[in-house]
Amino acid sequence: MTKELISPELSQTLVLLAAIAISLLGAALGFWYKKTPGLLAALCGPLVFVLWLLHGALVARFGMDSLGLLLFEGLVFIALGAALGVGWSRLGARNTEI
Repeated sequence: MTKELISPELSQTLVLLAAIAISLLGAALGFWYKKTPGLLAALCGPLVFVLWLLHGALVARFGMDSLGLLLFEGLVFIALGAALGVGWSRLGARNTEI
């Protein structure tokens, strides 16, 4: 039997702390530079935590060895990444026109 490097509770705490740090950093960037992308970056923190909870729920339901789960999560992350990238670039283009 293998031993985990970190417990599930510790991983949950670490992801929550990372989400909070991302939100605070994004809010600080938005405040200091007065740019809308800082707000978008601040919203990525809660998104990271929600995706982590979704991953945990899916793994609990289907197990870690499910190829379908891996493909589904890959597609979700690709779609969200593309959507955030398009939103980020549109906000950046709008801010340069002003």
